Amino acid sequence: ALRGDDVLAPPPDRPWLLAPAEPLTDANAADFLVPVIDQHIERVALPDQVFTSGLAIGLGHANLVELALPRATIDGASAAVWPRLTLEQLELSAATLVPGVLAKIVDASPRLRGLTVTDTPLDAAAIDEIVALPALIALGASGTGVTDLQAARMVEHVGLEIVALARTGAGPQAAAMLGTAGLRELHLDDTKLDDGAAAKLAALAPTLERFTASRTRVGDRGLAWLPKATLLRQLELADSEISDKLVRRLSLPALQEVDLGGRPITAATWIGLLGSAPDLAVAVLGPNARVDDTVAAAVLAHPHLTALGLGDTSVTSAGLVGLAGTPLLRERRDVEVGDLGATQ
Repeated sequence: ALRGDDVLAPPPDRPWLLAPAEPLTDANAADFLVPVIDQHIERVALPDQVFTSGLAIGLGHANLVELALPRATIDGASAAVWPRLTLEQLELSAATLVPGVLAKIVDASPRLRGLTVTDTPLDAAAIDEIVALPALIALGASGTGVTDLQAARMVEHVGLEIVALARTGAGPQAAAMLGTAGLRELHLDDTKLDDGAAAKLAALAPTLERFTASRTRVGDRGLAWLPKATLLRQLELADSEISDKLVRRLSLPALQEVDLGGRPITAATWIGLLGSAPDLAVAVLGPNARVDDTVAAAVLAHPHLTALGLGDTSVTSAGLVGLAGTPLLRERRDVEVGDLGATQ
């Protein structure tokens, strides 16, 4: 599943992707590709790979289902001999590509179900090929520089379930198209989303499981439908314009990750939201001076907690006595041992 900008990361985060110890060259490519081909390895990562024509051709002899190429460099010569692949998942995040290359690569993988092009600029030809993919259900296109109109065209795709368009020009036109899809996951952080655009997403409430729109102008009016999104497992609206009034109406029993930092949510409202989410694992509560020791105690009572953000809150040492009861906690964001960071 896509999660904003963290998509199909290579090993060690995704150990099922076989990766070479270092980027391949023509001299050592066979040392990696021959075992991949002979052992029928289906999932491969080639981070920071500079492609040659020979390496591109070599990929065609493997029966790959998933290929991650973060920060890859692919020129026109390599793209010209790019083989037709049986891929279902492809990542080309932060790639260096000459115009037209991405279109050729996508066209060569017609079976794609998941495509991630985070921080890789999209041209018109690439967008045309993405729209033409018949089986696509997951699209990660954050940081791609697409306009609202281009984003809207991409998400016209029938069957999309997961879409990430953070840090793009996505706005009302894209929202109008997104609102017609049966999405499970939508990421619109750092976009032009406002109340008018967000209101067009209301039809997603019954199916949405992950929704992030931090650092946008969306507020209570645009998200009046949010209390109906009871399947939400992830909700991030940090530095948006939502109020305590809207959050008070939320009861999210499936919630596992929440970030409402920068919003003046009261202690009572936080306690109510936390009480409705028994499986909470990630909670970012600050900056928010209204978050106090009672809220800290409420969140630390969650047995599955792994990450907690209390920076710029009113929590004191007394509120952290429950730390010993959170055996899974691995990260306390903005909280330093000894001085408690920005807390009091």
